Amino acid sequence: MSPNVVLMTLVIALEPIPILGGVLLLTAKRGRPKAVAFMVGWALALAIVGLIVVVVGQEVSTPSGSTSSTVSAVLDIVLGVALIVVALRTRVKKHPDGVAPTPGWMQRIDTMSPIAAFALGMFLPPYLIAAAIGNEIIREHTSTTARVVAMILYVVVGSIGILVPIMVTVVRPETAEARLASWRTWLQANWQTLMVWLLIGIGVYLGVKGVVELQH
Repeated sequence: MSPNVVLMTLVIALEPIPILGGVLLLTAKRGRPKAVAFMVGWALALAIVGLIVVVVGQEVSTPSGSTSSTVSAVLDIVLGVALIVVALRTRVKKHPDGVAPTPGWMQRIDTMSPIAAFALGMFLPPYLIAAAIGNEIIREHTSTTARVVAMILYVVVGSIGILVPIMVTVVRPETAEARLASWRTWLQANWQTLMVWLLIGIGVYLGVKGVVELQH
């Protein structure tokens, strides 16, 4: 994978919402099956985006200076602006006391069934960033096999944030409860701030990258 794809994939992996979702599910009753279902839904959603990229990429070529290359650069700019808008909207939702309001899905997560957790995993992925990753892979002029490998790595790395808490319950079950409780407390207090800065950072990055590409 190119450095651009690696960077954006790491942003997906570090997004606090899926990590918090997995931790919340693991601390609920019969949490591990729910967390696994959540991770499967998340990974499947990312994989669907990857499949679309591979299929579309077979028909799309973006040599430097071509119309498709210009469209690709403009798409980066549009996605970057959209991510910044989402970040600012997320920031505005903070209460005057600086505490982030609890999303409705977080309030219901303790009583979720595995099927509902799977559906939540399908719903939560950052599709704007996934689209930016797809846009980057398409313009790399690689073979279909290389695109498939890149998308598999993107799905795996992008799911690590959910996988790690699950593995903690498997590898260190005797300390998992205390560790997950600590992570849950920290994430609930800081997820919004972390989310805002991640989105702003990747949004600015995509916007600048698109502008630079338009100049060439």
